[in-house]
Amino acid sequence: MTKLPLYFALLLLPCLHAPAAGAVTLRTEVEADASMKWVAGGTSGICPEVLRAISRKDPGIEFAWSAGPVPQKRVVAEAETGRIDVVCGLGRTPEREQQLVIPAVVLYDDTLVAAVRAGDPLRVSDLAELKKLPPSDTVLLTHGARLVGRLAELGVRQVDEGARSPADNLEKLVRGRGRVFLFHEPGMAWEIRQAHLEDKVEVLPAILSVDQHYLMLSRRVPSELVKRITAALTALKNDGTLHDIAARWSPGLRRRHGALQEWDAAATMAGPR
Repeated sequence: MTKLPLYFALLLLPCLHAPAAGAVTLRTEVEADASMKWVAGGTSGICPEVLRAISRKDPGIEFAWSAGPVPQKRVVAEAETGRIDVVCGLGRTPEREQQLVIPAVVLYDDTLVAAVRAGDPLRVSDLAELKKLPPSDTVLLTHGARLVGRLAELGVRQVDEGARSPADNLEKLVRGRGRVFLFHEPGMAWEIRQAHLEDKVEVLPAILSVDQHYLMLSRRVPSELVKRITAALTALKNDGTLHDIAARWSPGLRRRHGALQEWDAAATMAGPR
């Protein structure tokens, strides 16, 4: 059977189309409640900057998305079924590795950090230390955070995951309705700045865990396009563009670069994580 040229193969896919200029457009969705990944309906943020940088490296690839935010689970489901082509900025899981194609280029390191009220003497260097807090010292998480299960395994029970957004948790923290707020960086410093709470909230210096976030593609995206996207991401990684994008949206990233290197060194000595 004669293989169709790539151009015609793309026309047969429901979620891809080729504009008149010859570029292939891949579709994604603006993820809801995604902090600095998608800002102002996708007009800015880490993900729009990464996707535009890919297009600059390979002008034959373009990306499109609507302004309406979509819950993360739905974004992944739509990519799995081929309704969209790209999901930006998610951590690897065995399930996602089965559902999607994940180019082996890390967009940014997602580090877990803790925030407390300014002047609070509490210092936390490990998640297990939260178990030592008295029952009245609540640990704040955003609704649906995967960290809830991990804290339960560690014996940390005084968890409040009722807040719908990081801003809600920062308000709870300032009002004394929680002792510690756990969130990720990039993200924490941005949320604090957006809430104008720089003088009321302190982010502790310790990195509590690290996850890598990736660009993920529908399995309906042709392998040739996957190779081109991977090549563009590799070039963006090597020339420092991916780091610079994350750093622009995360003032805390530069301050924590040395700490992250120390965390990686310690984790390497301890074995696989």
